[in-house]
Amino acid sequence: MILVGIGSNLRDLRGRAPREIVPAAVASFGLYSVELRAMSRLWSSAPVLPGGEGGGDGAEKSDKNGAEKGDENGAVHGRYINAVAEVGWEGDAWQLLSTLHRIERDFGRDRSRERGQRPSPRTLDLDLLDFRGEIIDDNRGLTLPHPEILRRGFVLRPLAEIAPGWRHPVSGAGVLESLVALPSGGAAADLHLLDDLG
Repeated sequence: MILVGIGSNLRDLRGRAPREIVPAAVASFGLYSVELRAMSRLWSSAPVLPGGEGGGDGAEKSDKNGAEKGDENGAVHGRYINAVAEVGWEGDAWQLLSTLHRIERDFGRDRSRERGQRPSPRTLDLDLLDFRGEIIDDNRGLTLPHPEILRRGFVLRPLAEIAPGWRHPVSGAGVLESLVALPSGGAAADLHLLDDLG
């Protein structure tokens, strides 16, 4: 199973809000030879801020689309729109990661401008979460499974929708038990289905 995390909290150059960017990006996968096999629903989450899983003020400063109110270019630390997709891919993990970065660029993300500014708002964020259970940690910028996968509710909730039987390749922890183990309150609780926000 190959899993990709998808997120956006910044409008693109065409003015599309994050809730439009995420499905548009997924719809474009086939153009890059990435086969979409399953996709979760869209979730709205507080951004990840330094020192924790997420921020406490995102809900007040951002609208339901994931962009800050009154800011035509989206929000700095505005709410994210998140999803997880299962995909098919014929190449190796490094080739898929390179392709995901190409898709990000085509949607307006410039990783070079983000250096030293982590976390930063993103037009599109595509994270390779798991690649057929492979365990990789090298100097080419690829770590698998994704090191934060078990600590992020905005990954685990949508992941549970499409792969409830998934288990972490290293720890063996299941997605459902990992969800239960998340701290209550804070960012873990500030996660909502987009449809529930109206």
